[in-house]
Amino acid sequence: MRRVPISLTAALLALLAAAPGHAQRPVHLGIAGGLSMPQGTFATLYETGYHGRAFAELSFPAAPFRVRAGAEYERFESKPIAIYGSSAFSLLGAAAELVYDLASMPLSSAGPYAIVGAGLYRVTNGVESDAPAAIYAPTGDRDLAWHIGLGARIDLGPVGGFLEARYRSVRLGDGATMFPVSVGLRL
Repeated sequence: MRRVPISLTAALLALLAAAPGHAQRPVHLGIAGGLSMPQGTFATLYETGYHGRAFAELSFPAAPFRVRAGAEYERFESKPIAIYGSSAFSLLGAAAELVYDLASMPLSSAGPYAIVGAGLYRVTNGVESDAPAAIYAPTGDRDLAWHIGLGARIDLGPVGGFLEARYRSVRLGDGATMFPVSVGLRL
């Protein structure tokens, strides 16, 4: 019975060793998710939220940067509003990013990186209660947002993991700022 787990483990290790290095491929797909912490005035109205995203990343041989394009969903629940109930604030959109490797070797299997990007997001803000619809109708406005951040990655054969923290600002009336922290996988 012990031979099956040992041979299965050996086969998986052989596949990982035979797979092309993660850093050698020019195109990667990724998924991520995590917590989003509201900042500034936005934090007085909304609780910590969550987000998820998917992206495609293009790397260039011997260059210290990569280009990403992806889609993201982010949601925040309001702090209790005694008169009207609770509301939700959500973002759904697409962004383009430049990822700059801070490590001395751009195609190394691990290291820190910086992120800068911008995107267009559909903002929905509505109250889930019996309040008059004219007061809290979902908006559906499209607004620009920008973000900067830092990340760290580690590549293990054909799969890589990463951790990122960003500061995002959405251009709204008074503005909405948040600090999303993501954990994800790159294939």
